[in-house]
Amino acid sequence: MERNDYGLIILIVAIVALAGGLIYFMTTATTNFEEGKLNFQMQGGWAQSQVIGDFNNTVYSQVTFTRQIRDQSGEDQQAFINVEVRKTAGTVNNTLFQETLLNQSGSSISNVEINEYNFRQYQIVSSQVAHEISTMEINNFMIMVEYICPPSIQNETEEAYNSILRSLEIK
Repeated sequence: MERNDYGLIILIVAIVALAGGLIYFMTTATTNFEEGKLNFQMQGGWAQSQVIGDFNNTVYSQVTFTRQIRDQSGEDQQAFINVEVRKTAGTVNNTLFQETLLNQSGSSISNVEINEYNFRQYQIVSSQVAHEISTMEINNFMIMVEYICPPSIQNETEEAYNSILRSLEIK
């Protein structure tokens, strides 16, 4: 091989390594979502697909994130994470929702404290869908974070969901 051939091989290897590093960075880096009084970190690789309202004392605000995740069988599956803030008229009464949830197999309800916020968590896992909702009431607003995905990609989806809950800040 001539010296020019080595230079071309080194250039190709460098381009492939740079592209791989860029892809790795894009999928592992976190991005900040900061709108109005709400701030949290979202894992890389998730696309912000919809924003309603401005998260600043409005009656209703919501942001949706989506991601295609390859499951163990090699199929791409879509996952959704929603973050919602809505004004409440007094206290939130989840009794009907809780009763409906408890009547389903594979469901659970728990209370959890994350970063000094008390969340009520509802989880349903069936053969078709994995769905978890965390709700919290603060200053006449209900904050809800939820994910919905096929059970085959629940772990990856739950990582991003938990990242939001751990980094959530309300100003």
